[in-house]
Amino acid sequence: MKVGSTSASGAINGNITATGGVTLNSGSTVEFKGTAAQFVAARTFSNLTVNNSNGVTLNADITVDGTLALTSGDITTGAFTLFMGVNAPNSTGTGDVVGSVNRSDLNGGTTRSFGNPFVQITETAGTVNDITVNLIKGSTPSDFLNSIKRVYTITVNNGTNLAATVQLHYLDNELNGNTDESMLQLWRKDATLGWQAKGKDVSGGNDASNNWVKLSGVTQFSPWTISGPNAPTAVEMMGFNAVSDESGNVLIEWQTGTEVNNLGFNIYREQAGQREKVNPTLVAGSVPLAGRTVMTAGINYSWVDKLASAKEEAIYWLEDVDLDGTTTLHGPFSVLPVGKLPARADSLLLSQVNASAANADAVRILRPGSAATDSAAPVRLSSGDLQKQWEIAAKAGAKILIGKPGWYRITQPQLLAAGFDTSKDPRFLQLFTDAQEVPLIVSGGLGGRLEPTDFIEFYAQGLDTPSTNRRAYYLTNGALPGRRVSVVSVGKGRETRNRSFTSTVERRDRFLYFPSINNGEAENWFGAIVSPTPFNQPISVAKLNQAASDDALLEVALQGLGSSTGPEHAVRLQLNGQEIGAMSFTGQQHQVAQFRINQRLLQEGNNQLTFTSQGGSDFSVIDSVKLSYAHRFVADQNSLLLSAAGGEMVQVTGF
Repeated sequence: MKVGSTSASGAINGNITATGGVTLNSGSTVEFKGTAAQFVAARTFSNLTVNNSNGVTLNADITVDGTLALTSGDITTGAFTLFMGVNAPNSTGTGDVVGSVNRSDLNGGTTRSFGNPFVQITETAGTVNDITVNLIKGSTPSDFLNSIKRVYTITVNNGTNLAATVQLHYLDNELNGNTDESMLQLWRKDATLGWQAKGKDVSGGNDASNNWVKLSGVTQFSPWTISGPNAPTAVEMMGFNAVSDESGNVLIEWQTGTEVNNLGFNIYREQAGQREKVNPTLVAGSVPLAGRTVMTAGINYSWVDKLASAKEEAIYWLEDVDLDGTTTLHGPFSVLPVGKLPARADSLLLSQVNASAANADAVRILRPGSAATDSAAPVRLSSGDLQKQWEIAAKAGAKILIGKPGWYRITQPQLLAAGFDTSKDPRFLQLFTDAQEVPLIVSGGLGGRLEPTDFIEFYAQGLDTPSTNRRAYYLTNGALPGRRVSVVSVGKGRETRNRSFTSTVERRDRFLYFPSINNGEAENWFGAIVSPTPFNQPISVAKLNQAASDDALLEVALQGLGSSTGPEHAVRLQLNGQEIGAMSFTGQQHQVAQFRINQRLLQEGNNQLTFTSQGGSDFSVIDSVKLSYAHRFVADQNSLLLSAAGGEMVQVTGF
């Protein structure tokens, strides 16, 4: 340091301001070691040491070309930025830079520190001009109240295909209840889905002594924090109002600003020190209503309670319930008497959402011997096949959307009504899907065109994706003769002794989305929520043979809600009012169980499968229900999907 005509490294007990004649020589070290908070204006330091427990605050941007030693106390940048020089060594000490640190020397795969020496980023792929890391210290994100008390915002400036290893630091006094440090992992905030658990490296992913968590292969940045496996829990209450009329009716209204992982609410009436729950089941929150775990706009709710008389006094409490069973109580709230209540409808209950969301597309008949659904997964086309499919779709023709597997017939009047040219030679009719031609049967067309009594037939499948169950088929008048279904001559086989075959019906409702569930490549859409309130899931059986000697087989798949370690789930199952068993699993485990059932327990038509969780805050969701039962050789609505052995003669009725 040079003050006047003296050159040396030295300590500063006061502040550096923008006025005066202070020149810092190359290679010098400036140490801030005052006993009160110190301030510094714009400067470039060769080496900078902070040794002041009260910290140093910037009044302008500064640059450190050499070593940054955070021996004691923090540097607070405020609206300014601390720039580290190119190839400056990693910092030392235990303090932090609270605010923004910028580095432009990450290319080449060298690990660089940002403030605290344990806040590190290593570029592993791609290029980047510079990165800014901003630290908010001592508080959680407003929508992640159970994380550690730190937020890091990583901003990449002009990066191309960047991948990096990110290591973030914390202090013991910031753990905020995350006492098992071995469970800590990195979380990133997605602009649409909210906070998402990103995990940590399997080997060397965290250090409880030096307080850091590390994750490789990071390609998306923005806000980050550190937390255990539990998803964010928060309901921000914006208002609560309770008013009563002269008849003892009490209108309860509340409004939320932010809801994170909120399953729903309970309302409690308190009289003479005794609390009683008012709502029969949970009032549905943001997850069942909106299918989202983060709702930033909030929702308005209402409920009408009835007192014995207007003279009764009562106060009310509101309880929010998160996906992992965590509950938070708000209140108490007093009741204000008014002359007349405004008209309000009760908010939807969780049981009502479950019942109203089911849809017919959720039920599928599976092909005998198939492992899962009978709708094929989407095909990945090569670039050549993709171009071929685009050319097919661009031709004049008919686009046919298929949602379920089966044998389909399309008549000439139907094709004509769709605008298809039926005057062309039917020998050249071609049917395509995913750039592959599908064989079909053409009935008629002997006169060189399709007549009103003519039709085509073909076998087709739907799709099994989160976005659609429909596969597109394209019928065109081609330049070459089309593929046709072969006709095979068979002799008379031996008559079967069986009076039925095994048919499998599967139900997969998809109306709730849970992005916080860590289930690998599996989808995050599910059906109804299983709660302490019994839920009846209908599953339909047709042409049942109750006299069959073999048992029916029921397979149930449930997805646990909560964290990776809890809570414990226990679900009781009943079929048509009869106990059939129970399922036990933990946290976010995906559990599949099978139950053998006497055919006589089933009934023609709808069978009610009842789910009831055994804990007061035990919640899971239904993934699928699959029932394999004895089906008579009788058609269902003029069709039947069955299996038979080679050479076996089966007589099917009901057409």
